[in-house]
Amino acid sequence: LYLALSPLALSRRQRLVLLGVTGVFLLAIYTTLSRGSWVGIAAAIAVMPFFRKPSWWPFFLAVIAIAISVGLTTGMLQQGVSSFYASFVEQRAEAVECRMYYIWRGVGILQRYPLTGIGLGAFGRYNPDPAAVGIHNLEMQLATEVGIPGALIHMGLIILVTVRAFLAMLSARSTEGRTIMQMVLLALVMTLVHGQFDILAFTYHIWFVLGMAEAATLCIRRSEAVGAGPSFAR
Repeated sequence: LYLALSPLALSRRQRLVLLGVTGVFLLAIYTTLSRGSWVGIAAAIAVMPFFRKPSWWPFFLAVIAIAISVGLTTGMLQQGVSSFYASFVEQRAEAVECRMYYIWRGVGILQRYPLTGIGLGAFGRYNPDPAAVGIHNLEMQLATEVGIPGALIHMGLIILVTVRAFLAMLSARSTEGRTIMQMVLLALVMTLVHGQFDILAFTYHIWFVLGMAEAATLCIRRSEAVGAGPSFAR
């Protein structure tokens, strides 16, 4: 979606194809009822203007603050949140209850094994339901599997990769380089927000996204260093 709206020199046909592919992906997410994925997509779209124009971040934050203030002042925000929450609880009460149950199971595990955790993929052995393979929250899942110190190290790695990608975007001199890093950062935002609602810890998904971000960062920095621009973007 971002590439289809980016300033790259794409033809109208290429943009239409990209928008069509995006529509198919969104339809696939909708049919799988992945609410966490939808929240991640919404977060990525919300921060898209910030990554497009990083120098406008004060204006971007001001617009969000004004929108929230207007919502609080008029009561529209409270009513909207309350209505959404009531509808969510009514329709998805079982899913919410299930997620909360797994989180409390994770709290119990942390009380017993705060430093070492229970090991990768071992959550099912500590849960009466064998179908439960993990907790629907990235940080809690990390802590139960590798302990609190390991979770902090892993979260530090995520922050490091994100900061390096952001700095690479700011330092990129070519339009292609900036656009590529902007898309990478949007993918990171979507994945990390999605991870607050689904099981992503130590799966191929989170490692693929982190690896993609670091690889793109290294390619952009190397290409910019030699002054040739990102050749793989041509």
